[in-house]
Amino acid sequence: MNKNIKINYIYFSIFFIIMTITSILNILNSEKTIYQLHFVIYAIFQSFLETLILFVISILLKKYIPKFFSYFIGISFILLFIHLIDFFLVKVMDITFFEGLELALNETIENFILMLKLSEIPLYIWLFLAIFFIFIPFLGFLLYKLLNKYSISINKKTISQFSFIFFILFIFWNIHTKEIVKKDIYQIYKKSLPWKKVLFLEKQKKIKIKSFIKKNIYQKNKFNHFIPNISSINYKPNIYLFIIESLRKDLINHETAPHINSFKKENIFFENSFSNSNSTQCSWFSIFYSNYPFYWANDRTKYFSNGSLPLKILKKMGYKINVYNASQLQYYKMDELIFSKNKNLANFIFSPISHRQHEMDKTALNKMLQNIESDQGNIHIIFLDSTHFGYDWPNHSNSKFTPYLKQKFNFYANISKKKLPLLKNRYKNSILFIDSLFKKFIKFLKQKKIYDDSIIIFTSDHGEEFLDRGKLLHASHLSNAQTKIPIYYKLGKEKIDIDKKNLTSQIDIFPSILDYLISKNSKNLLFKEKQSFLKMFKGKSILSKKKKDFILSTRYNGSSAPFQFFIYDGKDKITLEFAKKNIFKIKKINIISVRDEKDKIIPINDLILEKTQQRLYKIFNK
Repeated sequence: MNKNIKINYIYFSIFFIIMTITSILNILNSEKTIYQLHFVIYAIFQSFLETLILFVISILLKKYIPKFFSYFIGISFILLFIHLIDFFLVKVMDITFFEGLELALNETIENFILMLKLSEIPLYIWLFLAIFFIFIPFLGFLLYKLLNKYSISINKKTISQFSFIFFILFIFWNIHTKEIVKKDIYQIYKKSLPWKKVLFLEKQKKIKIKSFIKKNIYQKNKFNHFIPNISSINYKPNIYLFIIESLRKDLINHETAPHINSFKKENIFFENSFSNSNSTQCSWFSIFYSNYPFYWANDRTKYFSNGSLPLKILKKMGYKINVYNASQLQYYKMDELIFSKNKNLANFIFSPISHRQHEMDKTALNKMLQNIESDQGNIHIIFLDSTHFGYDWPNHSNSKFTPYLKQKFNFYANISKKKLPLLKNRYKNSILFIDSLFKKFIKFLKQKKIYDDSIIIFTSDHGEEFLDRGKLLHASHLSNAQTKIPIYYKLGKEKIDIDKKNLTSQIDIFPSILDYLISKNSKNLLFKEKQSFLKMFKGKSILSKKKKDFILSTRYNGSSAPFQFFIYDGKDKITLEFAKKNIFKIKKINIISVRDEKDKIIPINDLILEKTQQRLYKIFNK
C-alpha cells in the first residue's frame, strides 16, 4: 500500500503566499494599534489552514470522485481571485467581495454604470475584467496542470501529524488571544483577514431601542400640513448654497484655499462641523430634507416625490430656485428626490456637459453669475465636482502643489505610501481651483454691491481620506477625515455671535436659513410660533440659544438605507450598527466602537451607554 501522497506544492504555495501577503499588507496599512501583530499571526494561520483545507479536498476528490477534481481546481482559483479583489476593496471601501456583490446586485443598471464611470476606471477595463473573470477556472486548471510535473511525494502520516499539530496551534492561539483582542479592535482588522472573522471572540455589546424605526418621516410631523399656512415674505435676500464634492475640513487653510479660508474667518464657522454621511446621496438628502439619512432610500417615489420640504417652504415664501449642476445629480435620481419627480420645484436647472470636471464647474459658476440679479428672492444652488476622486483642475503645467500623481487613477497609489503624497497633492490642486471659483463669485457680488445682504452657505457632501485611519477616499468607514466638513454661514450683514465650539451638521443648514428669515419677517408670516415650525426638522438652527447636544453620521450602503452610524457629542463618538440590515424591522443595535474627538479608541463605560440609549430614543422615537 502506497503511504505517500503527491503534492503540487508550487500551486498550493501560490495560494498561501498570495492570501498571506494581501492580508498582511491590508492589516499593516490599516489603523495603527498595538494589536497589529496579533492579526498578522491570525492572517498567517488562516491562510495556511485554508490552503491546507483546499489541498485535502483536492486529494479526496482525486481519489474518490475524480470527475469533479478539475471543477474543484477551477473553483479554487476563483476563490484565490476573490481574495485578490478583497485586497483592493477592503483597502479603498472597507467592504469584501461578497458585500460589494450584494451592493451591485441591489443597484439599477443605470446607477451601476454610473458607479463604474465614477470609479475613473475606463469601461473597457471593467469589460475586460468581467471577461477575464469568466475564464479564471480554465486558467486555474491549466496552471495546475503545468505545475503538476514538479509535484513531490510526502508521507501520509507526516501530513496528518503536521495538520493535527497546526490545527491545535490555531485553536490555542484563538483561545489565548480571546481576552486580549477586544471587539472594537477586531472591527478594524477583521475584513483584512482571509476568513473575515476570528474564533472565540467576546460577545458584541448591544443596545435595545423601544420600538421599530418609523418608515415614513412624514407620518408624525405631517409636513405638508404647514405649507398652506406660509405666505410670501417682504425681506427675501438672495441665498447662495455651495455644495462641493468630497471636501474635507482640515484642508481649508491659507495655503490650499486662501479665499474660502478668509470667508470662513469673516463669517460663521464651527470647530465641530460634520456631514451626516460619508456618501453623497445620503448627505444630499440630509441637507435638503433636514433629516437623518436612514430614510433616504425608503420608497422614494411614495414619500418624497414632491421634493425637498425646506425648498417648498422657501418657494411658498416667494423664492425662485435656480440650480447649477456640475456634479452627478442623476445619481440615484437625486435630482427627482430633491426637486420633485418632475423637477418642477426648481425654476431653473443648468447642467453643463464636458468630459473634464473643472470645465463643468467653471461653466456652472459662470452661468450662475450671469443669472444673479440685484433684486431679491432667488436661491442659487450650485454643485461643484472638481474635488471628487479624479481631482481635476486646469493649467496642470502651472500647479502649486507638486509633484502630483499624473494619472487620475493608479492602483499603485492605493497600496503605496510613497505615492500617497502625490495623490494628496492632486487633491490639493483641485481644492485650489474651487477656491479660485469662489473668489470669482465673492468678487462679483461685491462689485454688484449685493454681497452685504446675501445669505451664503459653503459646505461639502462629505470628506476624503488619505490613510488617516488606514483607508482611501470615502464611503469606507466613519473617520473624522471622511465626515468632518466645512459648513460656513454668512447670514446677511449682521455680525452674529455664535459659539464656535458648538456642534453642527448638514441637517442644520436649512433650519438656520429659515430661522434667520423668520426673525426678519416675523410680522409678515401667517403661522403663530417659530419654534413649532422649526420642530418639523431633525436639524437645529445655529441661531438657537439651546446648544445642540449631539450629531449623527451614517455610512454608505449603496442604494439601501444605511445601517452603520455614529453619535458624537463633542467628546465621545460611539459607532453603532443595526444587527440586521433591514433597519426598520429590528430593535437591537450593536456597539462597534467608542472613540474620542481625535478618533482614538477609548473604553466603553456605563455612562456612555446610558447617554447613547437616551440619544437613540431622541433620534428614532421623538
